[in-house]
Amino acid sequence: GIVSKSGELASWLNAYNAPHWMAIKQSATSPLTGWIVASGDQPTFATSWVYDLMSASQDTAAKPVLARKEKLILAGAGSLGTELQLGINSAFVSTHNQNRVDAKEKVLGVLPAPSSTDASIPNKPAYAGRTWSLSNGKAISAKLLNPTVDTAYAGKSNNAAGENKQDQILLDFMTVFASTQAKGADANNPDGYWDNIGIKNADPNGEIKKSLFGDGTQMSGLIDSKNVLIGGVALPLGSAMTAQSLAEFMGKPNNASYYEKWLEPLKSALQAFDINTPARISAFLAQVKQESGGMTILKENTGSNNFEALWGISGMFTTNDRYATGQVVDKTDPAKILSPAEIAALAPANKRTRTEKEAFFYNLKQFYEGSDAKELNVPGALSKYKMSADGKGILLAATDVAIVMANERPVASFTDEVKRKFADRYLSQDYSAASSWTSNGTWASREAHQWVGRGLKQITHVNNYADFFLYLALNKPELLPSEFSGVATNQAAFIQKLKDVPSTAERLAEDTPAGRTLAALSAGWFWGTHNAKPSAGVRLNDAALKIKWSDAGVPKDQETEFEKISKGIGGTKPDLRWKNYTNIVTKVRSGGNPYESINSALSRLGFVASGKAGYEKAFGIGLAKRSPKVIGPMNLVAHKAGDPVAEIKVAESGALPEASLREQADQWFRQMSQSNEENSMGTPIQKLTAGVLSGALLTL
Repeated sequence: GIVSKSGELASWLNAYNAPHWMAIKQSATSPLTGWIVASGDQPTFATSWVYDLMSASQDTAAKPVLARKEKLILAGAGSLGTELQLGINSAFVSTHNQNRVDAKEKVLGVLPAPSSTDASIPNKPAYAGRTWSLSNGKAISAKLLNPTVDTAYAGKSNNAAGENKQDQILLDFMTVFASTQAKGADANNPDGYWDNIGIKNADPNGEIKKSLFGDGTQMSGLIDSKNVLIGGVALPLGSAMTAQSLAEFMGKPNNASYYEKWLEPLKSALQAFDINTPARISAFLAQVKQESGGMTILKENTGSNNFEALWGISGMFTTNDRYATGQVVDKTDPAKILSPAEIAALAPANKRTRTEKEAFFYNLKQFYEGSDAKELNVPGALSKYKMSADGKGILLAATDVAIVMANERPVASFTDEVKRKFADRYLSQDYSAASSWTSNGTWASREAHQWVGRGLKQITHVNNYADFFLYLALNKPELLPSEFSGVATNQAAFIQKLKDVPSTAERLAEDTPAGRTLAALSAGWFWGTHNAKPSAGVRLNDAALKIKWSDAGVPKDQETEFEKISKGIGGTKPDLRWKNYTNIVTKVRSGGNPYESINSALSRLGFVASGKAGYEKAFGIGLAKRSPKVIGPMNLVAHKAGDPVAEIKVAESGALPEASLREQADQWFRQMSQSNEENSMGTPIQKLTAGVLSGALLTL
């Protein structure tokens, strides 16, 4: 093969900053006294770029500003030797905490917002602008010392799974990065120590240092600040939650684009009500998924023609109605409502008590087939069904075979009018004595449909709507709908305003930025202000912390504890909510700790970080793309007076035969090897077998 005279390969072979291949291992004579090589006496192969960065970093680690007491760890260098894999010291974060996030770790709201005026942030413009500042880095790293809500470990460096000093592993990373950054304008609070890097060869214009270490800025320095790896592949659910992880939690992994618009409203709602740990967020999201169809249904779809679903609507066809559980029934005519006189005259042999299932069936039949304006007026809708003689089962009339309730559907066309009639019935204050129902209106008034569920939690009942809007008035007035302007801030006044302008409740179901904010915030508000059941006085947030997780997920014996949360939400189908929860927890606990707060801290400092399998045990510090710097033969690192010129000469024709190229390259690498003690950092090359040129391994 041939190499073009103008090609990149020829430029790299002539470049001062071309890397050479090195074998780095633990040795008593190694100049890298500030490092532990994880591979021990077995070599880790890396380029000289990585080696020089390690050498600079150990000098920075000794600076009083950082004063690192533990040695840095080289965990690897990537397949091409161009990534410094900075190991996570298990003395800082235990192996168990590296492998999985703790259920009670605070993963949201650990750091001040980017626009914060928090007094602990020394360089506020850099913080707001998300750019590098060593002083800011030190300030926010202090907030990462075991961020937990577990009172047993508050103020300690460990949680139930061991050490969790995430502040220290962030400081290790900052030590490496600071070695590539210029000191900045304030010499008393330097941003880095790039200026202290010494070049043994004459470098009056600093070109040699720039070619090896970048220009000392975040954008054009040695390290690629837009490509940092940290954290495993367990799905983040707090500050680092993504549209993809949210889509996975909602069971719609192929629809991440839809969830992009929900990220900020959801995170804001979670933070507002301290739903801030994996245990709390997982339980909350499990309920949201069930309540809103995976965040896709913002208004309750009232009405059903499925017997099982109708039976499951609490009190709709069994409470305070014409037919009631416990009524005396004439066995020969169970559909008849008996008067006191008829009951007295009834022969004991023909007397029994009405069952709940029987009351349900006859009330349902009346609702479907009745001609009252409140009823559906669908003649014969339930004519194919009948009750068993004992009142315990619903049968097919033609065969006397008991029905499977989930498979049977009464006849009805579900128009908007029919849906309203369903809602008017089951939300009317006639059917529940609960305080939240008392202002909905009676079935006869036909107004209760206005208070169907909306938002991610499906806030239901006018009292709850009033209380939520009252919360906005007192805490977030900028979000309060204008209809409440001038209204007295009490529940009665807000209920009256909602009845005057019932369309105000629709704000929680609008698929707009403002609507999504209210939809998410209303779910957070309900969660934050309600108790688990039966657990008197135990808020849902606290109930979520009572559920015990194992390494593999959530044990089956915790289902009863979780059901208390489902009952506190007021939801049906607890089995599906439990399934939602266990699926989410498995995704959160499998694949390595994603270090959400560290990711947030890096973002505040101008980095773009992501997780990858295995990087729960190390940072992946990628080097920025390099350009060959052809400085001339007399400035070569290995060159000394009288040495032959180690420059690759390219034929005038524009191409060089491969054999000739190989011969000249061999000469260049031999010269580098023989003069290893003269390289830019003064660190000897331990082994030289190949060169990495233009991002690809060239074996010579």
